[in-house]
Amino acid sequence: MKSLLMLTRREFWEHRNTFVVLPALIVAVIFSLMLLGLAYTPPSVNFSVQSNIETNNKREQYVYQREITGSWATLLVGELQATDSGTRSKYLSVGLRSIDSVLSVVLWLVTLSFLLNCLLTDRRDRSILFWKSMPVSDQSTVLMKLFTALIAVPLVYFGGIAILQVSWLVLLSLSTLGSKVPVWETVWAPAQLLSHWLGYLALVLFNILWSLPLWGWLLVVSAYSKSVQLVWALSVPICVVLAERIVSDQGNLSDWIIQRIMPTISLADTRGQLFSFEMLSAVLVGVGLICLAIFLRERAHEL
Repeated sequence: MKSLLMLTRREFWEHRNTFVVLPALIVAVIFSLMLLGLAYTPPSVNFSVQSNIETNNKREQYVYQREITGSWATLLVGELQATDSGTRSKYLSVGLRSIDSVLSVVLWLVTLSFLLNCLLTDRRDRSILFWKSMPVSDQSTVLMKLFTALIAVPLVYFGGIAILQVSWLVLLSLSTLGSKVPVWETVWAPAQLLSHWLGYLALVLFNILWSLPLWGWLLVVSAYSKSVQLVWALSVPICVVLAERIVSDQGNLSDWIIQRIMPTISLADTRGQLFSFEMLSAVLVGVGLICLAIFLRERAHEL
């Protein structure tokens, strides 16, 4: 257990900028923009928002248009006060999901980059010699890199998301000072913050399994390639897709690959997929690729 904890700490020491500093910087910038928007009252402008909202596992398209005056917080609180609780939840869901999306995109890119380079970097800087001399198996090394990328780092980014969302609701609450607006009924209760967080974490766990072939393939490339790992990562799947197109008119394999590359962004899209054949195939292929990455790591040497 101590060795596994040490390996996780090692990854955070070596990638502190992307794992900790980057999300902290994004949180600070977005929070600063919120504060500036709270203090700044722009002239009257036409405002329009279009988004997909999840309600009871159903996706609905929501369109909002109006002429606005005042700060974003004053406008939103006024709109929330004038609507029923169901509509308030939809409004607040748009804001919460917007905050999710910013850090989630960064997290996805960080995960891809880390898994594509982690095993290759060990061979380049020859730290692989040190870790192979330690009482830590190559299997543990690969699995802990996977754990770091898919569990530990997303939890750090989720912490940033939670801080931003709570800060957003606090700023909305502060904008009601001096008025008779019931803050709990208008802002906090309709936000359903805990439910939103649980849904986000469930979606993260689903994407871990759904995209397991992608994570396993990146580890294989990182363990095998000596350079231009991005070329390896892209060229092999492209060649497989082209070969399928030449041999068959159907694109089942290409569709399967594309679905594993693009993350699922809504819980409504996961209905019926968790225990489907597509999920089973993703897990089996992903586990097979991870085992291949471990096999290549055991036979790897410094560059």
